[in-house]
Amino acid sequence: MPEFFLRVEAVNLGNTILDTDNISTRRGGGLMLLNSVALLQKNLPVSHGNRLIPIATGASIGLFQFTATDNVDAENLRKTVESQLRDNKGDIPLHHATFVVDVVPVDSSPDQAHQLAIAANRWRQMQSMSLSLSDLFNTKALGPCFYDRSRPGTHLNVKLPGNKTENLSDSVYLRRKYGRTARQEFYHEEIPEFPKDVHFTDDLGELSDATNLNREQAPTDTRGKLALIYLDGNQFGSHGRDKWKTHSAVENFRNWSKALRRHHRELLKNLLARAQVDPAWQTGNNRLIRLETLLWGGDEIIWVVPAWKGWEVVRWFLGQPHIVEGKELTYGCGLVFCHANAPIVSIDALAHDLADSAKKEAAKSHVAYEVLESYDNDGGNFDSFYRRWMPPGEPQQHLLLTGAQLQAIEEPLRTIALSDDFPMRQLYMLVHAWRQKQDINPHKERLESSDAGCAVSRLRESIGHDGAWLHLLQMLPYVPTHE
Repeated sequence: MPEFFLRVEAVNLGNTILDTDNISTRRGGGLMLLNSVALLQKNLPVSHGNRLIPIATGASIGLFQFTATDNVDAENLRKTVESQLRDNKGDIPLHHATFVVDVVPVDSSPDQAHQLAIAANRWRQMQSMSLSLSDLFNTKALGPCFYDRSRPGTHLNVKLPGNKTENLSDSVYLRRKYGRTARQEFYHEEIPEFPKDVHFTDDLGELSDATNLNREQAPTDTRGKLALIYLDGNQFGSHGRDKWKTHSAVENFRNWSKALRRHHRELLKNLLARAQVDPAWQTGNNRLIRLETLLWGGDEIIWVVPAWKGWEVVRWFLGQPHIVEGKELTYGCGLVFCHANAPIVSIDALAHDLADSAKKEAAKSHVAYEVLESYDNDGGNFDSFYRRWMPPGEPQQHLLLTGAQLQAIEEPLRTIALSDDFPMRQLYMLVHAWRQKQDINPHKERLESSDAGCAVSRLRESIGHDGAWLHLLQMLPYVPTHE
């Protein structure tokens, strides 16, 4: 029988994940899309011998192969899949997302069929609504949703934190509910051996509350703050396309996709293992782990961690041997430190912009970061950060750090943070002079004559340029001093 590819993709993510600052709703939207492909495989009825065989599945994309008697039979399967996604109203509220589903015949070239499936998805997306119309015309709404401010608030007087009640749209209500219940299942789905009695913080306030920790574990400037870490693989799409140009293209692409997912699962497993043995990752009596996974799949990851763990996680991740099928992979990382009540939509956008800048140096993994002391300036981007902090003519890449540099400066940073003699005012004055292209030597001599002077010199040498002074100024308040 003729062979076909079926490609399904969740589209218009701005109306499914990115439309609210409520963390449970965002988490629920992300997990909903992540689990949609698995649900599809589980629930799809098999007719005429059709069976979807997965080739690759990502955070919101599924590519399958199947056989059908003819084009009409294949189109019927496409409609069945589309209906399954649109009409499902079980535990996962998929009817509040928008999906595109297309089938294409596989003739002589699997690569061409794959590209045609992607093109068909894009064309269908352009002809479709950008958001689900489900519940948009419910007449009992008294106003807009409290969280998304656009859909009608059809769930009346929903109890929210702080003992207040508000009206929520059906989309937000169900995504929020799913996000509050499905988080634990996500970690067990990815890591089946993960202990079922280990739980996670409910919101960003709890995640960043350091009242059970001492100042060595969570320095003063990190308390009530978080670090949002966005990781995006460099040229992963190109690596995948190369598989389509080989003999046994489908199998090779399937193996690449599986190997990449195993690699990310192992990283998550290792991160959770670290969190389980380190009290600074945990809350007080409940001993909840302070971690949010807001995006997972394909080549992208978003983690939210306490601010006092931001540099540790990035240093650990960039320092890992990212070897998949014998190929060394690199990542661009965007890291934002901010208050826990900062608008997460803006923080997420800034982290993406920073990662895009880090990805320009794709030969190695790099991190670009910004420290927001208040959330009224979170509308910036990497270019504005450069103009604000760097002297004219200084290369932008001096704002980036590699995993090797982070490893090299870990010990000097801790030594400086432990010093009672380190003249912080001199560091501020040095950075100001550097930005104005003035003489920095008097301030440098004062820093290097402190009892942490050797560590200061090592840090400058490890980074390799005078941008090290800015990195020291920005990083130092976020460095825990406990071992």
